[in-house]
Amino acid sequence: MKRMIVTLVLLGLVGPASADPKWFNHWGGTGNNLWSDINNWNNGQAPLPSGLDDVYLFPNGGTGGLIQMDNTASVVGITLNSAGNTELEVVSGGNLTWTTQAWPTFGTVAGRTHTLTMSGGTLDVQAGPWFAFGNAGTGILNMDAGLLTTSNLRIDWDTPGGSGHAYVTGGTIELTGVMRIGLNGLLDITGGQIISRGVDDTTTLQGYITSGHITGASLSDVYFDGTDTYVIPEPATLGLFALIGGGMVWIRKRLMI
Repeated sequence: MKRMIVTLVLLGLVGPASADPKWFNHWGGTGNNLWSDINNWNNGQAPLPSGLDDVYLFPNGGTGGLIQMDNTASVVGITLNSAGNTELEVVSGGNLTWTTQAWPTFGTVAGRTHTLTMSGGTLDVQAGPWFAFGNAGTGILNMDAGLLTTSNLRIDWDTPGGSGHAYVTGGTIELTGVMRIGLNGLLDITGGQIISRGVDDTTTLQGYITSGHITGASLSDVYFDGTDTYVIPEPATLGLFALIGGGMVWIRKRLMI
């Protein structure tokens, strides 16, 4: 185990090794997938809110499966199962901070699929410089609710045999940098919003719509407000305009009274 941990650190796949790395592997045969259940961890202790742990997610004895993040924790790095398809789901009440791992990526293993699902809660990926989906394997982001924050988002690294896909139906993805999509990458956005703070990235994002790498949104759904760039698909945009319009009508009626 020590040799593998040292190798991973040298390759930059995880951050600095903690003194007590934690393995999620359904050790206690709990019958649930909850991150908060201490019996699912090898040492009987889940990662702490201020922890410095490297976390290894190998559900169901490494055959793959689901881990549901349902409490508050901070980790240095996350290594995903290489033997089976694995999904990390952040649910309502889950608040995960991912701090210093270099190049955090879902979909690093050829022939395997790694999935991140945001069903609620928050995920703050401070590691970088890119948070990516799809390298040698398949990486999938399901953004249904909650808040995902990071610096730069990459969907597909153009690695042969790999691909990245993001499906955004709700919630917010907030970037302090930009989003880039590779040749085998796809973003399908039918709800929610993506915000790039402090940058005008409309030309690149509209180019992805034209090339078919972004679906579900039209060119007019990408706009720069003078400070930030937004991608908000039409139904949400219409709802926003309707809300603003309703407010304007109400103000007008008040003024006419």
